Amino acid sequence: MCDYSAEHANTREAAVGDKLVTSHISRHATVGFVEQGGDQSVAVCLLPGTTLILAGISEQDQQAWGVGEVATATFDQLTVDGAELGTYCRDGVIFNGKTEHVSLQSFEPGVEATVESLPGQALFGQAETPAERELATV
Repeated sequence: MCDYSAEHANTREAAVGDKLVTSHISRHATVGFVEQGGDQSVAVCLLPGTTLILAGISEQDQQAWGVGEVATATFDQLTVDGAELGTYCRDGVIFNGKTEHVSLQSFEPGVEATVESLPGQALFGQAETPAERELATV
């Protein structure tokens, strides 16, 4: 869920609706997510398949990655033949409509992210089943 270098930092699991920002984690040079306005020493760990809305992407990175200032992406962890790729810097994203894994280490600190959905859960603000939608309108 978190890169090896973030495993020695304080961590918590991400939740739908979380407002995050990229930052250097703890005393490490590893770039990861922390809660916006929260404890910057606590890394927020994401599950592969988590959908994010990213904002504040620099112009240079927009050009390099072929995205706009705001983009939707899916959190991803690199693997090789179904096995984890070691434990170093495997966390990243795949932008919607793209196929390339972009390492979180390529992100500048300060890129904002909203957790839109977790794997197996409905999008933020949407009920998952017809029964849940009915309950949401009561």
